Amino acid sequence: DLTSALAASDTSGSGVSMSAGDFVRWCRQVLDLADQVRNAAPSPSLRATAKRAINDVRRGVVAVDAG
Repeated sequence: DLTSALAASDTSGSGVSMSAGDFVRWCRQVLDLADQVRNAAPSPSLRATAKRAINDVRRGVVAVDAG
């Protein structure tokens, strides 16, 4: 869940974790990259893998339209 992901983001041990907004922005950047890979991939299997990654990341608060 989001709470666990945010707590796990403190890999430096500094006690500062990623904010929810930063997490959503990061996920949307990953989605953008995966979509670019899907559109440019030369092989059907890579396109399918990128599409699966998009479907796995685009859910919950990440799926809510930012507009």
